[in-house]
Amino acid sequence: MKSGPDHDSHLSSVNDHSPLEPFILDILGPRLIESIVLIGSGGHGRVFRLNLRGHTYALKLFFSTNPLAYTTIRRGQHSESTLRTHYDPFFAECRAYASIIAHGANGTFAPFCYGSVMIDRALELRLGRLYPEHSDWNRQPEQGNECVKGILTEFFDGVELAGVELTREVVGGVRDGVEGMNKIGIVHGDVFPKNVLVSTDKRVVWIDFSASWTLPHIVGDLKYQDRQKSDRKSVELMFHVLSLVGLIIPHFVSHLLFSPRYC
Repeated sequence: MKSGPDHDSHLSSVNDHSPLEPFILDILGPRLIESIVLIGSGGHGRVFRLNLRGHTYALKLFFSTNPLAYTTIRRGQHSESTLRTHYDPFFAECRAYASIIAHGANGTFAPFCYGSVMIDRALELRLGRLYPEHSDWNRQPEQGNECVKGILTEFFDGVELAGVELTREVVGGVRDGVEGMNKIGIVHGDVFPKNVLVSTDKRVVWIDFSASWTLPHIVGDLKYQDRQKSDRKSVELMFHVLSLVGLIIPHFVSHLLFSPRYC
């Protein structure tokens, strides 16, 4: 890997990967890590602030997924491996970031991505001691002791969308992010203010692609297009709700969201 603000030689190269495949996995052990702090938790995993070789990163570690969660979606139509690649939250996020990288958009509308990792057992035990209430990774019996998988990105020091003044610049940045995703075949699938961060210099990024769809996807083009429309409507609704609590002037929405006059 030769691009990005905080290159470390032990991380996987992400420049030569297909946009349809997850990155090569590297093992990330406790000896490489200076500090690690839990900063968030959600339905698909946990996010840590990680200090590594003098740099700060965000590490999202994913819960194991019960194979039945996705094999029942289209049982008999696709192999378990294909379903996992398209629906498992870890692989969904890998596919999204791989597409972003392949299209030269790394670090634009999403945080800069350095690749995916697996943590070794020693680091998992260390996290369990630090955060005993967050030590369960939802492994199924048939999954044994398989390593916890994660994705490493830049640590984006920003505020959730609902906590900032929604200027034209910020609203435009949110809109540009959605359009940027759509242009390279990604629909986010989880449009909420918590998944949009804004820095003090008004840089806007989308995070949490674990519910995303990246083309080509086994759902097919029509369902993908429907979800793309749904995402855009969700963005409009999100800004409408924020306007009701005084965070945005309502007429901004009609002028700045997906309007040909602003494109």
